[in-house]
Parts: sequence; C-alpha cells; structure tokens
Amino acid sequence: MKHEIQAAVEQQLMVAGSYSPLEWLIDSGAVQYPDYVAWRNGAKDGTLNGCLEDLVCLSEADLLELLNHGAWYAGELGLESEPVVFKGWHSENSQRVLLTSRNETLAVLLQQHWRRPQLEVQQFDLFMDNPGLVLENDLLELLVARRWGEAQKKLDQLYQSDPGNIKLGDFDDLIAYGLHCETPLLRGSLAGGLSSDSPTDSIANDRSMIEEELVGLETEVLPLSARVLAQSARDYLAPAWARLGHALEGLEFLPGQPKLHASYAWQQYQDWSRVQSAVERGEGSLEQPVLVWRLALSYFYQQKRGPGLGLLCLLLSRDENFAVQSFEHCPDSRFLSIWQRFQELEVELPLSDFPGWLLLHERGAVHQLKDFSLPGAGLVYNSVFSLLVANAAGDEVDELACRKQLQACSPALLKVYLQDK
Repeated sequence: MKHEIQAAVEQQLMVAGSYSPLEWLIDSGAVQYPDYVAWRNGAKDGTLNGCLEDLVCLSEADLLELLNHGAWYAGELGLESEPVVFKGWHSENSQRVLLTSRNETLAVLLQQHWRRPQLEVQQFDLFMDNPGLVLENDLLELLVARRWGEAQKKLDQLYQSDPGNIKLGDFDDLIAYGLHCETPLLRGSLAGGLSSDSPTDSIANDRSMIEEELVGLETEVLPLSARVLAQSARDYLAPAWARLGHALEGLEFLPGQPKLHASYAWQQYQDWSRVQSAVERGEGSLEQPVLVWRLALSYFYQQKRGPGLGLLCLLLSRDENFAVQSFEHCPDSRFLSIWQRFQELEVELPLSDFPGWLLLHERGAVHQLKDFSLPGAGLVYNSVFSLLVANAAGDEVDELACRKQLQACSPALLKVYLQDK
C-alpha cells in the first residue's frame, strides 16, 4: 500500500495544499467516517475515552509502516510537519485532548499535518497579534464542530472587532444553514392519515421537497463551505447529508433521478455501511448500473474487496460504457493495474472477457466470492469462477468440465488459465 499513500499525499497536496494522515485514513476507508465522528464527539463505546487507533482496520505494525512512509514522502516533496491537537466536538468534551494512540511514535505520526514551507517565518506571530484573525479561526473550529450557538456568539464578537471582514456574510449563511439542518426533513408520505394527498401525489411531493434541498446544498452551500472551510467542509456538511439520507430512506430508486436515493446521500457522508444497506434492500437494485457501482464502492471502502471486485464484473454486464467510465474512479489500485494491463494487451480481448481476466489475476478473491451471489455477471465470469473453484477444491472431473465450458465461450482465457496454472 506504500504507493497508495504516496498517491494520497500527492492528491491531498493538489486539492488542499497540505497532507493529513488522518484524512488519508478516512478517505481510504481504513477509518470509517461515522466512527471518526463518534470519536470526536466522545461517544465511541459510550465513553469519553475512545482511542483513534482502535478505529483503524490495520494492524499497529502496518499502520506504523505506512504512516512513516507517508511522512518520509511528504518530506521528500519539501513539505514541513506541524503538530495537531485533536479536541472533542461536543460541548461536553470540547476542552478534552483526544487520544490518538497509546503508542507514542504512532501518536506523533497521527497528529501531524504537512504543509509547504511558510514564506513568512513570522506569520504565526502576526496571526496572534490580530484579534480578528484569532476570532475567525475560533469561529471556523466551531462551524466544523457544529456548535451553532457558540459560533453565533463568536461571530457577534467578530462583527464588533472586525466589521469590515469580507467573510462576515459567509459566516452568517453557514451558521443559518447549520441551524436549518437541525430540523429533520419530514415526508408527507410517511404521515399516514395526516396527509390529504393521494399516496402517489404525496411521494411526488416528497421527491420535489428533497430535490429542492439537495439542489440548494450542492449549488449553494457546498461551494460556499469549500471556499470558507476548505478541507474541513466535509465535517461541516456531514449533518446535511445525514439529514437527506434519513429523508430518502425507503424511497424507490428512479433512473431519471439517481441522486434522489438514500445511497447517494450516504455516499457523500461516507457512511459506507448505510450505502450498502440502502442499495441491498431495494428490489431490483442490482439491475441498476448506478446502484451496482455505489454498492461496489461501499464494499471496497469497508475492506470487503472480493465482493467489490465481483460487483465491478456485474457492472460491466449491466452497462459497458458506464462501467468503463466508472472503472477509472475505482479506489482499488490493484484493480486499476489489472484493468490497465487488460487494455494494453497486444492481442486485444473483447470487453466481455474482462471479468474472467480479472478473476484469473485475482484468484485470492474467489474464496471471498463463494457465498456472494451475482446473478447476471455473465457466462465468462461464471465459467472462470467455476473453474477456479474446482481447481482449488482439487476436483479434476469438475475442473475438466469447466475447462470445456470456458473453451466454448473464451478460448483465449482458457489459454491464460493453463499458462498460469
């Protein structure tokens, strides 16, 4: 995974101008975002003493190795590290320094933030000498922590000390929207006898209401928060996405409105278990390419790689054009490498052969896929899968029958199998 963390450093540097090991852990799925939020709020395991390291799906040794490599690479790029102190978001733990690791070395690595060298060495002193900037920085932290009442008081102070600050209106809007999101979106179709509309009209009204909220979030609030809060915008926006996710629960997926589905809102929130649930409980979800893709992402980010790969094969059978476009955004670097090699073959194979090609180069994933049903993944996928299962079981009779089946649908892949056996 070393090349993955190098790519993460480069990506963060390009987008945010800095590198945060914690952001890499969240973006890669090594730490699930809802768990991170609970840790910041002091709610992990119902205590105020949760440890960030306990949320990481990697071993301590692997985590140390990867974070050390990330730190080395950040240094190679000329970045400089500065310590970060993580405090709670909730009013009850806002002054508590949160525990990142019981391992001192690992704690130091987790509490680093890497930036380009400051051009002005006295910048911090200048910052501390400017009360307006200090207030603004405190206000930004309160917005990220979603403590709207305290944020409003801090903004009132900023109006008094720095009335010419060009961000005052932006701060007003961000606080107002945060308070707006405290009120749940109530759907009329769930109100039973309280609604005079027919069920069909009520659901249509629900969709219209939620769509209006979504458009406002994506076209107005999202760019505003990105401009004011930069990389911290995700934490500010999380309650808005959760609010939409809850409102969309149970609404049927419509291909013409792909964003009006709970899986989309939870994807933006980065709650991958909810994305998985939203897709899997919908009837006919695996017939919809967009939902297959979201489900595949949810498995990858939950470190369930085998099902994720299988779903990419299913996606190809559902919509080749959409699949090819989506593959380029797959978070799994090994998959991307195999996909690239397939595209660069001297003797070109049909796109329909790729699921079989993938399984032949990811044989370890077959075991994870044994109990994962993928109806409609295609003849090539099923033939190669059955062949690899028979080979692993040492069933020579079944393997011979599977070879004949693969020979009938893709002689080229049978040749690859025999060469690599």
